[in-house]
Amino acid sequence: MMLELILKKLIVIVVLSVASLVSLYLYFKPEKNYSIAELQQSGLLNDKLEQKQKENNSEINTNIKLRVQSLKDFIDKAPFKQEDTHAILARNSEGVQKYLNDFSNFIDSNIMNNNNLTNDEKAKILWELFKEYNWRGDDNAFKAVIKDHLMYLKNPNLIPDITSTYSDISKLGEKSVNARHDLLEILNSIDIDPKNSANQNVIDTLSTDLRAINTRNESQNLSDMAIPLLYNYGKASGSNSIQDIVLAANNNPQASLSYMNSLFKLTLNDTDSNNLQSLLQSNMTQSTKEDLNHSIAFNLKEDGSVQLSTIDQKSLGFLNQYLTNAVNEKSGDNRDLQQVQIAVSKLVSHN
Repeated sequence: MMLELILKKLIVIVVLSVASLVSLYLYFKPEKNYSIAELQQSGLLNDKLEQKQKENNSEINTNIKLRVQSLKDFIDKAPFKQEDTHAILARNSEGVQKYLNDFSNFIDSNIMNNNNLTNDEKAKILWELFKEYNWRGDDNAFKAVIKDHLMYLKNPNLIPDITSTYSDISKLGEKSVNARHDLLEILNSIDIDPKNSANQNVIDTLSTDLRAINTRNESQNLSDMAIPLLYNYGKASGSNSIQDIVLAANNNPQASLSYMNSLFKLTLNDTDSNNLQSLLQSNMTQSTKEDLNHSIAFNLKEDGSVQLSTIDQKSLGFLNQYLTNAVNEKSGDNRDLQQVQIAVSKLVSHN
């Protein structure tokens, strides 16, 4: 009887121990890396995904597939783990640096300097690899090399696929922040052509995304690039991106401060002062207006990032009118804003 009790206790202990070990493994196991294409699959309904895959496969010819595979083989044959590499070349060991340089030279000789390939074909090869490959590690050097070469090409014909991919993966929220940031970097490298019909893709995609972002982490990681892109594409296309950004801020209090800070600096540095006036006269919620006030105070106070003496008179006039009203509204105790208003008023009255 005693032996039976002991055996039962041992069985219970073993079961509990195994359960604990499994729990620990699940808790500490490394998070799976996803390619951008896999993230895109997660953000799409199956029927849409199948259609998109068929379209993509029909566009990729055999020659491009072979060149993509040769790049994959080069990466996979590396005598070290790619997740242990660093995007900044100098942070890697000498052996890793040499292999990365060889990889970069391989891309140059086989793709970048290959006169038998058009710019579109070169871009498609690098984009296909960048999007489809399952990059391991958060600071992957191979990924950085591919991205740098892709950005060097500045190919505007990638815009439709980049924006479509961005739109699909943005539905995953924070899970896709790093991937979206990469896509914004590639978009930012492309020169804006006012005649490019794909410009509207950028405007629509980023306007939608800025309204949908609902975490501070997303706004902090993406707005510094997304808002300048939306602003500049809007200017090039003659659309009012200022109001799009203000509307996104009105609908998104979590991200509003990041949005308004970026937008204020853009309009302040714009050679067209009317854009600053457009921002200051926008239909803002009280919360958005307070965020704009914080941005103005932060950037224009005595030790701020912008010297008042560098601002043109027309812009100073718009600021003085806005700040006078803002201070008179007495919405909160913002001494920095009051000090900026006094300083701006003095500059306006002395000219």
